[in-house]
Amino acid sequence: MTAHFITVELPEVLFKKVERAAKGLNQPVPQVLLKIVERGLPSLDKIPAGHRSDLEAMETWSDQKLWRVVHEELPTNWQQEYSDLLDKNQQSELSSIEEARLDALQAKANRLMLQKSYALALLKWRGTKSATLDLPTTIN
Repeated sequence: MTAHFITVELPEVLFKKVERAAKGLNQPVPQVLLKIVERGLPSLDKIPAGHRSDLEAMETWSDQKLWRVVHEELPTNWQQEYSDLLDKNQQSELSSIEEARLDALQAKANRLMLQKSYALALLKWRGTKSATLDLPTTIN
């Protein structure tokens, strides 16, 4: 891993907090600062590789664009189709074409939920104040 050295000016009050944390952890201040930065940033480490590039791109989006993702819904006709296919699947009546369509709709719903979750994580990290959200219901 390549290391990059930077110089950062910390206000006295913030430095004292970091210094107390370092003493409490019995670690040097630079090591504690590194831990704070690592833990403070949204992480994609546990996200499957196929989804990472889409989510990484979201990191440069404006708050407004992230909020649009948070409130995005799958089209109503897709939700109804998904529900109908699930019902049919429970009765073991799906054709191979319907099974493929059910898988595709599930993948779209999963992708959207992943995007919504990451958009919220980014907004929280950026300091956006919204303690409660009334998110629309999408595919269950």
